[in-house]
Amino acid sequence: MMILTGAVALHASLASAAPEPTTTALVDQGLALRRARQDQAALAAFQQAYQREEKPMILAQIALAEQALGRFLEAEGHLTQSLDTNDTWIEQHRPALEKALSAIAARLAWLEVTVSPPDAELRLDEQPLPLASSPFRLAAGPHALELRAASGATLRRSIELGPGERHVYRLELPTPSIAPPSSAPAPLAPTAYRRAQPSSPSPVAPSRRFRSWAYASATLASVALLEAVAASLVRQGYIDDYNAPECAPDRSQRCAAYRRSANTFGTVAVVGYAVAGAAGLTSFALFAEPWWSRPGAPPASAVVGVSAAF
Repeated sequence: MMILTGAVALHASLASAAPEPTTTALVDQGLALRRARQDQAALAAFQQAYQREEKPMILAQIALAEQALGRFLEAEGHLTQSLDTNDTWIEQHRPALEKALSAIAARLAWLEVTVSPPDAELRLDEQPLPLASSPFRLAAGPHALELRAASGATLRRSIELGPGERHVYRLELPTPSIAPPSSAPAPLAPTAYRRAQPSSPSPVAPSRRFRSWAYASATLASVALLEAVAASLVRQGYIDDYNAPECAPDRSQRCAAYRRSANTFGTVAVVGYAVAGAAGLTSFALFAEPWWSRPGAPPASAVVGVSAAF
């Protein structure tokens, strides 16, 4: 039992005396693990080395290991931070590091979100997302947005972020409708007595007798008009004969017959036009609704009373 105890004590003393690996040894170990495609173990070695010495070269190695593990958001931040320095190793490898940074950025996207109401909680992939940090730098691909209001209302939306793109979304929760307070109907005001207006009489068709007279008057007007037009034409012919050179020089004696005929047909034309006009007016009056055929309207002085409920 004592020998075992002594052996254990000796082993513990030797272990405590063993030197810890240097920063350079940890970096070399991480590089060897990267070549062996053990990226997770390599990342742990680089992180341990960076805890000892915060060198830009070690931070760049951390970013490259994160890129290999698909942790592009962290890799972009660490690689950008290392490239912002004037370290000698960084300057020697800047082209390769910037190329790696471009490849990382191509796997990320920007997301800008505005919400309503402004006090609602925004969540991305089930994780709270502070609105004050908008726009957000996220990995490209599908994501789930969720907006939660204090009232319990929830809005969910699936989005797809394209690599290297910037997306803007606005999420609005429906505002709860508030019914307006019901108001009692206003009481009806009493309606004053008013004088009734005479109603328009309904049209009454003319009687058969008036219609027959109307047709007869229209026929007479047509015949008289034709006769008047014919008489006017004949009269014009006699006037032309009277004014012809053959009747000169003693026109009033040689062609007196033409003049008398022209006067006669002129009189006939005047009478025809007069008869046509009178018959036409009579026909129009008979075809129209005669005032004497309408029923009597109620007296305009009739008064009606209208009462209202209070």
